[in-house]
Amino acid sequence: MRRFRYVRLIGVVVLLLSLLAQQPTSNSLAKPALLPVPVPEVEWNDVWQNAHDLSDDCLWPSISVCDVAGDLSTGSDLDWYKITIQPATTLAMSLTDTFGDYQMALFYDLGQPITQTGHVSLGNLNAIGNLNAIGNLNAIGNINAIGNLNAIGNLNAIGNLNAIGNLNAIGANGYSDASINSFVWTPGFYYVLVYPLDEDQSGDYKLSIEAAFDPSLTKPAPIPFNIVQNEPPACKRALYITHSDYLDIHQTFAPYNTSINDELLGFSDNINDPNTNGLVIDLANIPWIQPSNAFSDAATQWNAHRTNPFYANRLAEGVHHLITQYARRCPMLRYITIVGGDAVVPFYRVPDETVIANESDYLASSKIDPNSFTASSLKYKTILTDNIYGAIKPIPYRGRQLWVPELSVGRLVESPASIHMYLKKLNMYSTFEENSTIYLSSQGSSLVTGYDFLTDQAKTVSSTLNMLTGLRPIGLINDSWNANDLLQTWLPNIDNNLSKSPYPAQSINAHFTHYQAIPTNFASSSDVVSASILYNHPYATLESAYQIRRLGYSVGCHSGFSVVDSDVVSGSGAAIDFPQAYIKQHGIWVGNTGFGYGDSDLVGYSEKLMAQFTLEMGREWKKPSGVYEGIPVGYGLVRAKRAYLREGTPGTFSVYDEKVLLQSTLYGMPMILVKVQSPIPFPPNDRQDHGCLTCPPNVAQRATVTDDTIDRDLSFSISYTTAQNTSRGKIIAAQATVVNDSEGLLTGRTFNRTMVNAAGLPSLPNFNIPLSLADSFGEQRLQGIQLLGGTTATTATFNPLVTRLITDEIYLTHEPSFDFADRWYPDQPFSYSVFESDNLEDNGPFNQDRRFSQLLLTPTQFKGTANGGELRQFNTITLRLKYLSDGADADLLNDSFEPIVRDTQRSSDGKIRAMVIERDDDGPGNEIEAEMLVKTSTGAWQSISMNTFQVGTTERWQISASLPTTAAQPLQLMIQVEDEAGNVGVETYGGRFDIDYELYLPNVNVKR
Repeated sequence: MRRFRYVRLIGVVVLLLSLLAQQPTSNSLAKPALLPVPVPEVEWNDVWQNAHDLSDDCLWPSISVCDVAGDLSTGSDLDWYKITIQPATTLAMSLTDTFGDYQMALFYDLGQPITQTGHVSLGNLNAIGNLNAIGNLNAIGNINAIGNLNAIGNLNAIGNLNAIGNLNAIGANGYSDASINSFVWTPGFYYVLVYPLDEDQSGDYKLSIEAAFDPSLTKPAPIPFNIVQNEPPACKRALYITHSDYLDIHQTFAPYNTSINDELLGFSDNINDPNTNGLVIDLANIPWIQPSNAFSDAATQWNAHRTNPFYANRLAEGVHHLITQYARRCPMLRYITIVGGDAVVPFYRVPDETVIANESDYLASSKIDPNSFTASSLKYKTILTDNIYGAIKPIPYRGRQLWVPELSVGRLVESPASIHMYLKKLNMYSTFEENSTIYLSSQGSSLVTGYDFLTDQAKTVSSTLNMLTGLRPIGLINDSWNANDLLQTWLPNIDNNLSKSPYPAQSINAHFTHYQAIPTNFASSSDVVSASILYNHPYATLESAYQIRRLGYSVGCHSGFSVVDSDVVSGSGAAIDFPQAYIKQHGIWVGNTGFGYGDSDLVGYSEKLMAQFTLEMGREWKKPSGVYEGIPVGYGLVRAKRAYLREGTPGTFSVYDEKVLLQSTLYGMPMILVKVQSPIPFPPNDRQDHGCLTCPPNVAQRATVTDDTIDRDLSFSISYTTAQNTSRGKIIAAQATVVNDSEGLLTGRTFNRTMVNAAGLPSLPNFNIPLSLADSFGEQRLQGIQLLGGTTATTATFNPLVTRLITDEIYLTHEPSFDFADRWYPDQPFSYSVFESDNLEDNGPFNQDRRFSQLLLTPTQFKGTANGGELRQFNTITLRLKYLSDGADADLLNDSFEPIVRDTQRSSDGKIRAMVIERDDDGPGNEIEAEMLVKTSTGAWQSISMNTFQVGTTERWQISASLPTTAAQPLQLMIQVEDEAGNVGVETYGGRFDIDYELYLPNVNVKR
């Protein structure tokens, strides 16, 4: 990350980071004309299969805006539209002139749903639709549906959909109008749904759709190929993937007279080290696929369209498919090494939907030729990632995939000579594992730097390394060091051809460009440490390469951006980047291919990921014999990324978090071990990956398997203290103790809080609590969670610290306002996450894909005003968890629809009535249970069972119950509905916990 000391731009700050649009370019939205008259809606279009096709009317770019005149004739009417979108389109949609309270949603082609690979519940973390994204600093926090987890589930029910992975965006709306601004990457058909928010809403509306794109961009068809043998020639634990047409792997180098290919084959022949023993795949010709030249032909087409990112992606997607097919046939596969830079085997390009520090912003100052191949990834607003090569099971997300790795991936760059010497040294070891291992111990200090908002992260990393090694790292952690201080500390004696770095681990937290590290005291363009200084270290022997057996990593912007040397402006001095400098000096480097992100007051975003990476380096990774050997560095990064995703807070995972996970890239051999003096155990719900494949999960095994849902009750006692009291607000510390676990697994355990960490939101305590439960079929599926009861206390005046997102030159000098006096954030203080890790070796009694289930508990809620607000804290809380065995009835396992509560009414006699939509995988559901939770005058939450009545054989149910006489005023109410499969729908009324009513009317529909 770069920071110019005397210039800090007051940037755009966002709340829902995943709904923000890219700003239109000069050739984008300035199109010739509007449609002469709006297109009239064509009924019947109540289901997506019968959507009104606008493809012949919305002929962008010959028109600028396509207007549609529509009508929701009743409160249950749905209007579906179908549009055709070109690659990399900036899409702006608005719903105006409405006669009711309407909403809209944008879906990727529902005719081609993204496959849900496994039981993965990203929806509980996903920020789509939960918050409105504001680009105006004066209006920050002006949100309609803050933290409302119901938005996605409500869409799922009213649209009869099970395709949330196809959901791109939900409109940001006020009372009536709504808008969607999105950077839509994948071309094809998209569906727009316009729907009423309640059954008393109906009338006309105008839908306007504006699209801007580069007409020269085309997307080629996937690479056609098949594996022609039952198994490839050899099953190995490692793959080395390169392309000899674009990297001369056969050129020999003196004095060894060997080539890159010779050295790679040396690894494939090394039967004594199973981790490096691998298969070399040259994409120029793969004899065990048909056609054998499929990738060579695709690369030729890519070479003819170098600046079109879809051709690079075609090749990357083909390699991903090749790896997954190999892995299914050879489940021992663990390590992927990409041999060559972006121009040899391309990074995958993922659309960068961020507004703060979008990758397109880097091009102007990067010194990269704007017409070059490297520049095209920036021009078209993409994030470069190698995650795709390790992601066996991608997660549906925003109409595409979220690539989270399971295999360990590393990359070697950039010149053939540097790559050859790197491999030569590793091949010269008599025992690869022992001689390549990076040792972190009290025998050698590590190095940690940091300043400004990176100071807290640097201190966290330093503390972790101290715990793991028994020796406090050397530190430049303050706001007073300059370029010379950094050079002399980070790279001492760099000009001596026999010198080596004294630091086994180097955590360099600073602002970066791809070719410079920038110190805190930056006054001129010369006050930097250039990557070329390290690159040009003249080592006398291979053993005196400066970074040999050393690990460097950074949160810095573009610190891991590997730039093709010839794509840099001649004479700019920007050709040598940090990845190639570390590889030439035989080290390992982990850095961001794009802008890194931090938090002004907490360890968040890129800071959080690298802090977790440091912790994972200390895990007690053991051999099958049980002996500690050190963790493979690539798996340290894999585990850090998966932990970052799993431990998110409900409703906050955004495109900024996605970017953090994608862009952190490892340069070097991923199987190199990192061994610490004092290793730490693995978490009980996240045991060692791939090192002990038959180890059972650390949970009790239930003796029986049942078709029914299994209830598990957890009761917590929660205590709070003030951890930090600043001029901007308070940070609360908390501990949650499990008073009772009906399964007996967690009783007596105490958990410390993490913090909600999302830009523009209050920093509140959050708990991530493992919930694994197993039977003879393996770890069970967590289906849903119910609140059974609890007690709360309220603080009338409270000022929380509100998160500020920071990167590069963007630094918000004041705290964003969080002014929501009528609703609580988060609206639902509990949720859960479920992720699976693919178990490629199906052996042993626990041979299913490993499942990670966690309770996400946020027991404090805030209701804000401009000057502070009200805090509600759960002192006790009891939850019921609903599980299903993988051996349960298939109909239950296929039912993923959560019941939806709609149209709640309160009558003057104190009764609450509502409508519930409940459906199974193949039609209306046939069983529900409902209860309402009401806050009483004592502060306790009382559970009251509700009567249920199915309306004929439809998916609609009526529920009702009487309010207790002890109900607190004003009313605080939530309704929960459970179906037969254990799916639980929760209604909190957008965090208001109250419904509107007229005292003198027996029944009045709610206005939501």
